[in-house]
Amino acid sequence: MQDRKYHAYTSDDGHLKGLLVNLTLEINNEIDPGKVASVDFGLWGCPNSWAVRNAVRRFHFERLEMYKRNGVSRDELGVYARTIRPYLDDGHFDNRYIDDLNPSGAYWNEATTGQVLSQKMMTGGEWYRSEFVSAPGSVTFDVSGNLATPDFTDKWALSLCGQHVEQVISDLGDQKWSCVSAPVAYLDSKRKETTPRAADSLNPDVMDQTLQGQNNPLLQLSSGDISSTAVTEEAQQEQEWAPPYMLSPDDASLLVSKGIGNVVGSQTKIFRFANVFLPGGYLMFDSDSYLALSEMNVEVIGSMECREYTL
Repeated sequence: MQDRKYHAYTSDDGHLKGLLVNLTLEINNEIDPGKVASVDFGLWGCPNSWAVRNAVRRFHFERLEMYKRNGVSRDELGVYARTIRPYLDDGHFDNRYIDDLNPSGAYWNEATTGQVLSQKMMTGGEWYRSEFVSAPGSVTFDVSGNLATPDFTDKWALSLCGQHVEQVISDLGDQKWSCVSAPVAYLDSKRKETTPRAADSLNPDVMDQTLQGQNNPLLQLSSGDISSTAVTEEAQQEQEWAPPYMLSPDDASLLVSKGIGNVVGSQTKIFRFANVFLPGGYLMFDSDSYLALSEMNVEVIGSMECREYTL
């Protein structure tokens, strides 16, 4: 940890970066002698999908624009704050099943306040994540005058997967975000509501006009000799189209499996996974027994932008 190179999550122009690694896992199934049991485990990471890549780049530019509108230039952000530092997913943000490494070098279990799981030799460095500031989606105003003035700003973090984490302040009724899923917000921004064009009251006969001799379908698209109802109905149907290469829009926010395994009986097994690409450099180990993982060796082969990885 002390000697590792600095690795940005994104490039200077907003492209999500990833690590190509080889993994070696030692899984130890510690059970009573003579008792047959099994331990299942899996490795999970961020998907290298077009939705995730495009979402990160969109948020990169929106973040720079957020600062620019308020008088903060890119140079004033500093070298280590010019690119986004996201969370892996909503669970990573909430520390429900991933233990964050705090600056003091200890792994903390947030579910049990103050409990140190293990101490690592590490000094210096900061593990903070980027935050965004926007207007809240909706605010319920207090008309009684008994409550404090509502806060008209919404501060939230960003994650590469998962769902939005909503923060509701019950006293004021503000509906705000604690963490925003990049692909979910990006895909939602592409689904616009269409409004039918109002009829031209000054020229009521304009829809009756026809253009003679037009046999080119491309040119006929600009003709007014069509029913606006049919066009808006078609638009409403196409609004419901799901993104390509996904079973549903939610698939863009799901973690993907990098490898799975099972250990049966009282034994130790070595699992090796070669050429595993990790967008954002994130890797999560998931098991039905937290004692199962004895050791994990990560060999970093290289770093590249996610759009460049084609294997």
